[in-house]
Amino acid sequence: GSVFSFIAVFKPGDAKKIQAEKQKKKMDESLETDRRLKILLAEDNPVNVKVAMKFLKQLGHDPVNAGDGKQALDILTRERFDLILMDLEMPKMDGLEASRRIRAGKIGKANRKIPIIAMTAHTVGDIREKCEAAGMNDVVTKPADFYELNSIIKGNIPEGRTTVSESADKKRTYTPDETILDRKSTLRRFGGDEVFLR
Repeated sequence: GSVFSFIAVFKPGDAKKIQAEKQKKKMDESLETDRRLKILLAEDNPVNVKVAMKFLKQLGHDPVNAGDGKQALDILTRERFDLILMDLEMPKMDGLEASRRIRAGKIGKANRKIPIIAMTAHTVGDIREKCEAAGMNDVVTKPADFYELNSIIKGNIPEGRTTVSESADKKRTYTPDETILDRKSTLRRFGGDEVFLR
C-alpha cells in the first residue's frame, strides 16, 4: 500500500533520432510480406542488380537475375517464376520484345499469364502504352522506389497465389543545380539500410 514519488530532470530527447526511428518502423511495416515469391529480375546494370537483389531477398523472396532479354527467356524455359521484373533497355533483346514473346506463348503456355513489371528510366511520353501493348502489367520508373515496387508486386500477385515458391519516353538528365544524392530519399529506397547505402 506504499506510495512513492520522485522528481527527475532529463535532458531533451533527440527529436531527429526519434523521428527517424518512427519512420524506419513505418517503412519496415510497409515491407512486410506474407508470401515468398520466386522472381526473375531481367536487368543488365550491375549496380541496379545488386540493389534489387538485396531488396528482394530482404522481403523474403527468391530472386534470379538474367543479364538480358534473351537470357531471361532461356531461364523461363527451364524454371518457373511467380513474377518478372523486366528492364526495357538490355543488350541482345530488350524487355518489350521479351515480353511480347512471353505473351505470344513462345516460352510455353504456363508463362503466358505471368505478371511482368517493367522497369525503366523513361518517365514521360508513351512508354506506358508501349509496355501495355507488349503485355506488361505495370511500370516502375528508375531509380526504383522499392516501397512503391513492393506495393506493385503485391498488387500483381492474386491473393493466395504463389505458383512456384512455397509453401515515360524521355530520359532523366542531370542539371548542374540538381542535388547529386538526396540521402533521405535514397536511404528510403534502400529500405532504411544505412550500411548497404554506404
